[in-house]
Amino acid sequence: MENTYEEIDLGFSTADAEIESINYYKGQFELKIIDWQERRLKIKFNDVLAYSLQFMSYEIKFDEKTSRYMRYSDYDNDTIYNVKDSKWLAKQIEMCTNPYYSTEKTEHLKHYKLCFNMNDEELDIICSEETIVEEY
Repeated sequence: MENTYEEIDLGFSTADAEIESINYYKGQFELKIIDWQERRLKIKFNDVLAYSLQFMSYEIKFDEKTSRYMRYSDYDNDTIYNVKDSKWLAKQIEMCTNPYYSTEKTEHLKHYKLCFNMNDEELDIICSEETIVEEY
């Protein structure tokens, strides 16, 4: 089954936002961003099993209408998604040796994809549904 991307609202926007810092310690992940309104936000994710920060991946295709090569993706580059049927989530649970994340205790975990168009970055994070957003 392929990943499907469901647009969600976690209480903040990644459109034109810049990642200022990330911090991870014992299952707690803190992301600091400066949003499009120049607000400094601190977002806390709990029960983090895995995360990955990388440049966005695109497929390059030739567009017949414009006669140019264009970048294509399965999702928008300025949106937050809940990744349904996530292969990465399933693989992380399978590989995990921490008894805290036994099969019975992983149903609350979600795979979120946060797309930051400002620097063409995407943050994938597997965590509990609960996120805390506050200004700092």
